[in-house]
Amino acid sequence: ENSYDELLSMGVNPKKCFVTADPVFTMESITKDEAKSLLEAEGIPLDKPLVVVSVRNWREMDRFIDRFAKLCDTIIEKYDRTIVFLAMQMPNDITVSEKVRKKMKQNAYILHNNYSPYEVMGIISLSNFILSMRLHTLIFAARQKVPLIGFIYDPKIEYYLEKLEMPSGGKLKEFDMDKTLEMVDDIIHNREKYIEILEEKEALLEGQAHQNEQYLAKLLRHGRGRKK
Repeated sequence: ENSYDELLSMGVNPKKCFVTADPVFTMESITKDEAKSLLEAEGIPLDKPLVVVSVRNWREMDRFIDRFAKLCDTIIEKYDRTIVFLAMQMPNDITVSEKVRKKMKQNAYILHNNYSPYEVMGIISLSNFILSMRLHTLIFAARQKVPLIGFIYDPKIEYYLEKLEMPSGGKLKEFDMDKTLEMVDDIIHNREKYIEILEEKEALLEGQAHQNEQYLAKLLRHGRGRKK
């Protein structure tokens, strides 16, 4: 809706401007068993709950890496989780993930293979919760009803978290470890509450995403009519 308002302020015709949702909300993932096989093939242990982490490069990332590594260490030490870094953009996200992992004291894992969106969604579906700077990791998590915490480097992340009513780790340059750990603690102890919220939001967004198909069909019909 905020992008819609911005376009109207630029003079876009409101009759030709619609708010829908990301096509990801119409996609289906691979099965959990198939996703487990992918993780096992990369040597990821499945004996503890997984926390999938998605980081990206950012102009002030070096200031953030040490604190984020400490956050991951604390999650492992306090909650006995397995941290798995998931790259959404290869190979850049792998490089940043390696930087974070090298700063960690505890063991963590990085997925190195290049997975399809369907496989990424399946991997995310196995996660206890998500920590992400990447928009589409958050979108995949919402589609799979997996609780999430987003970290803001761009307004689109902030807006999306508000839309989903999911917790925000705040802007990267203002990262507060204690507040983020409070969010993590709440997700772990009240996970069903977050899942219920995501079920409601995901159903709404899926309906909006299917509108894309309707608008495309309308455009194609209109195009054929013009040629005649």
